[in-house]
Amino acid sequence: MQTALDTGLEVLQILGIPLVKQPPQILIIAELENQSPVESLEIKASLGILISLIGPVYQTFPVVWEQVVFTMVSLCRDFGNSPESAIAYLWYGILLCGSLENIDLGYQFGELGLRILEKFENRNIQAKFNNAFYGAVFPWKRDIKAALKPLQENINLALGVGEIEYASYSTLNYSWLSLAAGKSLESLNNELIDIIELNQKLQQDFQVITNQLCRQFVLNLFGSNSEVTQLSGEAFNEDEIIPRMINSHNMHFMVYYYIPKTMI
Repeated sequence: MQTALDTGLEVLQILGIPLVKQPPQILIIAELENQSPVESLEIKASLGILISLIGPVYQTFPVVWEQVVFTMVSLCRDFGNSPESAIAYLWYGILLCGSLENIDLGYQFGELGLRILEKFENRNIQAKFNNAFYGAVFPWKRDIKAALKPLQENINLALGVGEIEYASYSTLNYSWLSLAAGKSLESLNNELIDIIELNQKLQQDFQVITNQLCRQFVLNLFGSNSEVTQLSGEAFNEDEIIPRMINSHNMHFMVYYYIPKTMI
């Protein structure tokens, strides 16, 4: 993960694109939406590299993740729109809904990304967009249950265009939002068995472990674990996994872990 980050940052430096350290100023949604298409091949390449960095930095380097998002949005504002702009505006919306604490504006940026996506037909970008929009923006303002079907559909879309990572992330968002939406525990447990098997076949270790955590929480709620405050049992072993995640600085996983851990 560190190697991917270092390589991406090195290429951006060669292209003359430094990471933006602060939120971009003067962002008017109507003006961003009506930007001309970006013409610079270097800017298009830079946006592609920045998007490829989102996954690694989101899990382990939250400060760098913010800078990656700020940089993407700044490039779109300054040079125009492309299919990748949909991702840039969406992730800025996620940031606004979260640490920047402006849910209404964040949702508007998510919708901006959706409109940009409609202008550029790109199924690979759509697979990446749908996962994050329905997993991290849509639930702030809409019924969580309404996000489940789009996430299910996106698993097949992403697999069909070779976006294995985002198919796998879609399973993750589907699992945890299903839990939050009050889906039948028995039904969700059965789905999680299939979801975990799929992610194992796809060799997506983070998504395997995080879905196993979700299943163990479901099993605890079932009452199948005599130690109800321990997330260890048939599907998951916290004594084994948590030290590994702490040592790898995977803060994204630790957020998933502490939500059910607090609840039980």
